[in-house]
Amino acid sequence: MGQKANPKSVRLNHYPEIFELRKHESSDLAYLKSYIVQFFRQKNIYISKLSILGDTNILYLNADVFFSKRNRIKTKKLRRALKSSRNFKTRTLSNKGFIKFCQSLQKILEVNKVILKIHKLNCKMEVNQLITYWSQIKKTLTFKRAAFASDLVQISTLLLTNQATAYLFNTFLVLMFTRLSKRQHSRFFVFLKKFFKSILNHSTNFNGSILGIRLLISGKLSGKTRAKSFSVNVGQVPTQTLDCKIDYSFVPAFTMMGTFGFKLWIATK
Repeated sequence: MGQKANPKSVRLNHYPEIFELRKHESSDLAYLKSYIVQFFRQKNIYISKLSILGDTNILYLNADVFFSKRNRIKTKKLRRALKSSRNFKTRTLSNKGFIKFCQSLQKILEVNKVILKIHKLNCKMEVNQLITYWSQIKKTLTFKRAAFASDLVQISTLLLTNQATAYLFNTFLVLMFTRLSKRQHSRFFVFLKKFFKSILNHSTNFNGSILGIRLLISGKLSGKTRAKSFSVNVGQVPTQTLDCKIDYSFVPAFTMMGTFGFKLWIATK
């Protein structure tokens, strides 16, 4: 009997990155991708999508980025910002850093010119929709004082408008998890179940683009000696069909207690 093929290999949107540099090997492209991601991450800028296109002498970089505030949630300030429809303050980058970054890419790939295009992700929801979403989601936020909590809420709004990818959402889940102690793991799992349910319920009320979310965490959870896995399934995430789009991402989490693996599936229409 023939073995059943995995439909993830058939989907075109399986990987958020695009590499079309034929004269370089795949290992060089993976090193280039990690170098670009780490450079932006040092500036508190996180990449959602990255496309690298190149000719003989020109390198094209197109990136969708999210500016992180890396702070905790303050309910009063967030309500005032939503009601007054003010934009959140973001950090700006100097031209010197970008020039050195492009010069280093020229030396690595032996290219004469580097063209860098950056698109900042902004929430396109209306103010009334944001207020209703915040009123639904504030009951589930047991980690308001944790780092990257406000960024996670903003990325969830970007998920509802089909702007953020599973890779960006998964990276901030990992960043929150790495700063928790082993006693807080069980509370974090309860938070994830309530948080995913609130996202799915609001997507049905908003546009219904998200069909389901599935998360699988594997490692030595709660400080135990043996590795275990924890999964969260909300909605429907079909793996043997090509009708719906499934965005998949894997991000490792490096902590003092060991290495954990985060696998995330998001099914959309």
